[in-house]
Amino acid sequence: TDKREAIAAAKDFYDEILLSKRQSINNNPKKSTFAYCAQQVIAEDMARADRDELSDSYAITQRGLINKHITDYFKQIEVADIDYMFLDGFKNYLFKLGLVPATVKANFVPVKKILDYAQKANIIKTSPLLPSVKNEDNPRGYFNVREYRLLRTTAREMIGSLSEVKQRKIVNGKEIDKKLRNIIVSEE
Repeated sequence: TDKREAIAAAKDFYDEILLSKRQSINNNPKKSTFAYCAQQVIAEDMARADRDELSDSYAITQRGLINKHITDYFKQIEVADIDYMFLDGFKNYLFKLGLVPATVKANFVPVKKILDYAQKANIIKTSPLLPSVKNEDNPRGYFNVREYRLLRTTAREMIGSLSEVKQRKIVNGKEIDKKLRNIIVSEE
């Protein structure tokens, strides 16, 4: 009813929006933020774990990755605003944290799932390309013929023997072997 009050209220509202944007707080009621999609993916993974479609440990690991570095970087950004360059910035952010290439790659698995969820939910038309993370190739060593023969001979000799499975831990600076179980070595 009062034009002056309406203009003042509109200016205050505009200032709140700008402040929220600078602080990465989204007051948009639409469910199109990366954080919302991330929570949906976590819920889907937990439901799939309950149905035994995924292992519990996998779902928990994915949730941990999402809640650690991913949500720190993506905050309340709109999924539609994420492009290749933003994702490349995320890759650089992870490397600056001192993470190794394998861990950086592991962080992109849930990011891809979240972007795919956003695409399935019609929040975005297409999922952006992910930057590549070069992983150093550390090929496993091999046995020469003599070592392989020794391995086969020793394995045959151990059939039927009792073998202890131990876990080595460091407690108060001392290495301690904890016996987990005994296994009878079979032919397999």
